[in-house]
This record gives sequence, C-alpha cells and structure tokens, in this order.
Amino acid sequence: MHEAEQQLMEIFIKKLKEKKDAKGSYIVQSHVIHYTEAVAKRAYMNWNCKTIPTSKATSEIKSYSSAQKTEYLYTKMISIGTDSLEKATAAQMGKLAEDCIPCGDELASAVNEDTLPLEEWMSFVYDTPDIQLEREMQWPVERDYIY
Repeated sequence: MHEAEQQLMEIFIKKLKEKKDAKGSYIVQSHVIHYTEAVAKRAYMNWNCKTIPTSKATSEIKSYSSAQKTEYLYTKMISIGTDSLEKATAAQMGKLAEDCIPCGDELASAVNEDTLPLEEWMSFVYDTPDIQLEREMQWPVERDYIY
C-alpha cells in the first residue's frame, strides 16, 4: 500500500519501475491491485516499510472472489495503519501485518486478468490519451453552423 500526495506517489512509482527494470533486480513482478484517490483521512502518519516472513503469515484469501480479495487487502492495509497509530510500535505493526496480510501463493491469487501490471497502470494514469472526435474523421469536414 502506498499512501501519499500525488507528486510523492508519482516519484515513488517511477523509482519502483526503475528498480524493477534494473539488471539483476530482486523485483520480478509488480501489479496494482487497487488504486483510489478517495481517501477521507490518512491511515499512516509516517513512512513505514515492513517485510512479512511467509512462515508467519496466516491469512488465507484463495477461496475469495476477485472483488473480495481486493476489498480484503485494502481494508486490512487501512486497518493496520489505523491500529498502529494507537499502538505505535514497529513490532506491533509487524504482528498486525502477519495476522492480516497473505503471502506467497495466497497473495499471488489476488492478481487476475483485470489486475494491471505496473507498466500498464502507469500508462493508464500518467499518459495523456490521444482523443479524436468522430466528426474530425469525416470527409468532407462539416462547416460550423452560423446563426
């Protein structure tokens, strides 16, 4: 989960792509499972980066539908942020993540045909589409009406 202002998010995403594209990178795949700008209040008050040992992750989501997996992951990530504000220790945050976030095959099951790889998502969000109106493709060009 990445929570930041638009400018910081864009910098982070571009750096992530650079790291993924670097020769010998440990990042093999990256997908955007969910994206929203409609956030009422921040869940995380500072930068947090946690690894979750797969042997300790207990959450199972394979049996959920695609929409349920996305909802589950999003709500759990938000709850980790809000719960960690109350407890405020790194160890407690790690424990919350172990209990809520799936790893390995369970997490990989959230990626489906509707999930965009990072490159496609970046193109969707950051590239301006080439829009052409249907009337611009007609010949002869219709004259504007003069009233």
